[in-house]
Amino acid sequence: MKICVIFCLILSPVFSLFSYNSRVYSYYLLENRSFSEIADIQRVEDVSVVGMRGDSLFIEATCEGAQALHRLGFPLSGIDQDIIFGNTDNGYYHTWTQVQSEIASYISSHPGIAKCDTIGYSVQNRPILRVKISDNPGSDELEGRIQFNGCHHGNEKISTEINLYFMRFLCDNYGTLPWVTSLVDSREIFFIPVVNPDGFVLNQRRNANNIDINRDYGYQWFNESGAANPFSEPETRAMREDFASMCYSISLDYHSVSEYVNYLWDYSSRVVPDWQEEVVMFSVPYADSTGYDTINGYSWYQVSSSCQDATYGLFGTLAVTIESQQPSDPDPECLKNLGAMVYVTKLSGHGINGYVLDSFTGQPLEAVLFFKKGSDPKWTVNSRVLTGDYQKILSPGTYQVTAHAPGYASKTINVQVYADTSSGQDFLLNPSENYFGVRMMCARQEYSNFTNTTHSFNALGPADGIGMSLNRLGYAIIDFGENFPVLDGPGYDLIVHEAQDGITDSCFVYIGNSPEYAGTWHYLGKISGNDSFDIASTGLTQARYVKIMDDGSTTSGSTPGYDLDAVHAINSSNSVEEPLPEIPVYGNNLSFYLAGNFLPLKTLYVFNPENDEKILDIAISDVSGRMVFSGKIKAMPGQNYFSVNEMLPKNSRSGIFYLSVRSGYISESFKMLNFR
Repeated sequence: MKICVIFCLILSPVFSLFSYNSRVYSYYLLENRSFSEIADIQRVEDVSVVGMRGDSLFIEATCEGAQALHRLGFPLSGIDQDIIFGNTDNGYYHTWTQVQSEIASYISSHPGIAKCDTIGYSVQNRPILRVKISDNPGSDELEGRIQFNGCHHGNEKISTEINLYFMRFLCDNYGTLPWVTSLVDSREIFFIPVVNPDGFVLNQRRNANNIDINRDYGYQWFNESGAANPFSEPETRAMREDFASMCYSISLDYHSVSEYVNYLWDYSSRVVPDWQEEVVMFSVPYADSTGYDTINGYSWYQVSSSCQDATYGLFGTLAVTIESQQPSDPDPECLKNLGAMVYVTKLSGHGINGYVLDSFTGQPLEAVLFFKKGSDPKWTVNSRVLTGDYQKILSPGTYQVTAHAPGYASKTINVQVYADTSSGQDFLLNPSENYFGVRMMCARQEYSNFTNTTHSFNALGPADGIGMSLNRLGYAIIDFGENFPVLDGPGYDLIVHEAQDGITDSCFVYIGNSPEYAGTWHYLGKISGNDSFDIASTGLTQARYVKIMDDGSTTSGSTPGYDLDAVHAINSSNSVEEPLPEIPVYGNNLSFYLAGNFLPLKTLYVFNPENDEKILDIAISDVSGRMVFSGKIKAMPGQNYFSVNEMLPKNSRSGIFYLSVRSGYISESFKMLNFR
């Protein structure tokens, strides 16, 4: 529908009578514009840049937004959306009903490799569907985990078709083409063909709340979506939970209607730490296979709070945006992407992978893992809450990998990475009294492209003197994980650490139990530098999330604003649980069992089947191998119980100890956790 600017101006008083959700967006062409003007254009309320060809911009705006641009001196020409996106022929493109039917059909006909879940619901209560293709779709395996998604913008239908095409190809050729079978057997491949089902049905860019959900993610959010807060929409919140829970190694977000492989960042010209992996190993081969061009998102046109920036910035997943043409027949465009999609699916399993586990129980841990190649840091990844597994795509070389999990002592291991394969490395962590933020849920540091050498992940893990500069009025929402909330205990409960850059900055501190920026937050206070808090002042007994907001007072330097190093909980609780006791062995030999090895009181159980007493040699050492107790005890015939606490020195600190019991050729060792 062509609407000229004059027509828009005439109607603007009428449109202002309607609620926000009733506003109508139209498309416009803005010619001969410079790159420097894009940020100013996108800051105008109800205006979005939706594409750029040469020096011409395609604009989506309400009548009010178009009027505001006109006042600023930007001459718009109204155009039909088909001029931008093409005509999606219903004879070739799926309707929403057909999308659901096709997914259901393939799940039904390929139950051995296909599974469908609903990760959330849209504004109008339509399901957001996720399809998993793998040889054991109902199980979580240590395999490369990749996500393909489409239709953040509801009128970009080619993005859904490309997802469905690859899904069909894998299912139809599994068990027939050996290389397809091998690919499915060795990877976990996920599709979210329609992120915005309401927009898909309405054939409009935005969701049913008129929000551009590809500007609604909470990494470097600067109010370009039309919403008042980041992660304002049910669609983006569903995607946030999916990214956080699945910990994909790669994600591809499909759009139209250019021919670009758009790599990180969208919000800034800064080079990502994973440049070799993101661009050389990922984006360039994809572009070479399809014939598309590679382009940096910021260099094309600057966008804040996009899906791909949040996918990488918050969740550590390598991400690109694929821009494809939208012809009336989608199959040639889908086929053009097929080889590239196969390539990145293989790539998703390369680098380093493994498990982060409790060294006592083998239970999975939610950890944040840091990677360094020499002195150069890579972006962090998290291990999964449910399984403890992690995957990080890395180029060949030697890496220093450190795993930090709240309530556990950190561990660093050097790992060698080889080309076209994955190096396995597990981390078995010992419990400790060390509690800190493990995941970033929302962050804003900058939008003007000033020089800032800090990374948002520097606010995670224990304090190390390296901080995340919030910039003026920036913020971070830190997650302590499912199992280790900040608890209200005696004295102070929380410490906020500032990294030292020569300037002491100030910030506001809040706690809560929801990650939403506009959720219920309880104010703790304003601090300068480091400070501690007793959360009892808020009335909460525990809090999972901490929000730090710069106070806006510092504007100078290369890292302006509060430099957040770490958030440390003084009072929390280790979630290690006592395993079920083993049944003592009754036979011709001595039997040993340590009861309560995770409890403050520990008992060594000894069963002596002989008729005479046995002399046992007892030794206890700490993790460094230093002997803290050595002695002999008598085990009388039958059952014997000995207090281990009485053997430990009274000044023993909390930590890991090893108990060794020996009688002749029979011996047993136990690992135990001591509490002060």
